[in-house]
Amino acid sequence: MIRPLRTLLVIAIAATSLAAFQPAAAQQESNGSMYFAETGFWVDPEFADFWRTRGGLDTFGYPISRVFYEGGLHRQYFERAIFEHHDDKPFPINVLPVRLGASLTIAQRQGGDEPFRYLRDGNPPSTAALYFAETGHYLDGVFREYWEENGGIVTFGYPLSEPFEEADIYTGDLQLVQYFERTRMEYHPDLPEEYQILLGHLGIQELQSHRVPAEALEPQQPTVVDRDAPVIGPTALYPENRLACGLNMAFWAHADQDELNREHLDLLVDSGCTWVRLQFTWDGLQPNQDSDVEFYVWPYVHIANIAKERGLQVLVNIAHAPAWARPADPTLPGDPTAFAEFMRELLPYFDGKVDAWQLWNEPNLIDYQGRVIDPAGYLKMIREAAPAMRAVDPDARIVSPGMAAHSLMIERLALDDDWYFEALFTMNDREAAQYFDVIAVHAYGAGNSPDNYWASNPADNPGWANAPEFYFRHVEEYQRILAGLGLDDKPVWFTEMGWPTPNESEDYAYGEWMTEELQAEYLERAFEIVRTEWPWVEMVFVWHLNAAPYAGIDSKFAGFSITDEHANPRPAYRAIQDFVFSGFSETVQ
Repeated sequence: MIRPLRTLLVIAIAATSLAAFQPAAAQQESNGSMYFAETGFWVDPEFADFWRTRGGLDTFGYPISRVFYEGGLHRQYFERAIFEHHDDKPFPINVLPVRLGASLTIAQRQGGDEPFRYLRDGNPPSTAALYFAETGHYLDGVFREYWEENGGIVTFGYPLSEPFEEADIYTGDLQLVQYFERTRMEYHPDLPEEYQILLGHLGIQELQSHRVPAEALEPQQPTVVDRDAPVIGPTALYPENRLACGLNMAFWAHADQDELNREHLDLLVDSGCTWVRLQFTWDGLQPNQDSDVEFYVWPYVHIANIAKERGLQVLVNIAHAPAWARPADPTLPGDPTAFAEFMRELLPYFDGKVDAWQLWNEPNLIDYQGRVIDPAGYLKMIREAAPAMRAVDPDARIVSPGMAAHSLMIERLALDDDWYFEALFTMNDREAAQYFDVIAVHAYGAGNSPDNYWASNPADNPGWANAPEFYFRHVEEYQRILAGLGLDDKPVWFTEMGWPTPNESEDYAYGEWMTEELQAEYLERAFEIVRTEWPWVEMVFVWHLNAAPYAGIDSKFAGFSITDEHANPRPAYRAIQDFVFSGFSETVQ
């Protein structure tokens, strides 16, 4: 899937001498495209314009791949950079280099290595030095001159370190370097003056670090056919992967409805999935401040018991603060101390019966109580709840809340999910990450195929197709955020994933053009994408097993149900069985 490192190093060493002292002999087309015979790759008009106007060969080096889909965007690798198309952005930010300097220095910056430590302004290396409070570093001397003359922040980003000596990745010799968000500048005093600052081969380093489509590395010919070849789309780079599955299930609380719970749990077992996600409510378990939880807990313990009797693993989502525990501060989900005490009291009832606890659901939505739960408010609650839970059960597995996909900040409706997710896991030096064992994501695609994506391959549907949140592949943005924060070692679960058929809810009116067969097709394809393209996902929970039989065919979530109102399997249920029994499913313990 990826060119061997030895080959890349040969190209890099040869290109270092070639690119530093020779002009690019690129074939330029009337449409703005460029062809580089040195490496055998075309560069499209938008990338070529950026390459030419932002520094050219000295800054970016030669192209070393074709344009291909990666991480939600169309990318092309160069020796010293990676370019991304942002088709939903206006010129000149429709093309941006990847923040390679930032991604390659996560460990040093988070570990507090001396050159990367945040500096307060007041002790500049010279009177001419520039200080950047955004990152806490100075820019001076030859590095400042090169930065200012070749595009500044847009091309290189802010400085992430002070200048320091680092071993050359090819020769091992020490050289003076300074890292920036998008690059590494290297000082070579023995070269002619115009070549004393060279940019590190970060594009080559990144290319050899992970799998990419083999086709993307195959050299092209200087022909119109190859120039106009389509972008290489999403590729199954991990065909050997396995994936665990679960289902969301609604349950009945009355003893005389117990047989219904058993029937639907049997349906879940027959699907082949091994996990069930159940939703509990704080206000249902402790409606009053002086309520005895033991009085209300039996239906919840019972459903967990009969799930475990069937060999299922249980994930419990818990949300909805009771009225007495809603503080005056509307940014808090509930009173942090009260919630911590509630969880401390609740957990012993479920000893060995619940395998993971998910605290809250879609906090970026303005909730039914009109509360605007901001990331800092949620963090205050989890800061008290997680230690309280682990004091009772040191092995308690805690799962973060999934976000509702939404790309705008709309008062009284929702907060942008990417912003919320990043803010939650960034603040206080990534404090939230210590409380969660698993990162949860909600993966929906409105009424669009899981193969469509925003903004370079949008769906041609009558609505719900003009923003990223309407696309299944939007979840890749969460992984980009986690990787940027150095948190991509955390397992990720899709705790909700689904497509609706026609339904009575205005919120899910895009189900109008979905059929039961199309729902099954999209779910089957989604499982294939997750398994073969996203090794960072450990498990997927489909939404929803039994919304239609539980609440009726006219209920809000009935369109998502993979069983009909009589609990008969729909085609989507069979599609899940086909996935499980294909041999690529596994169980997460």
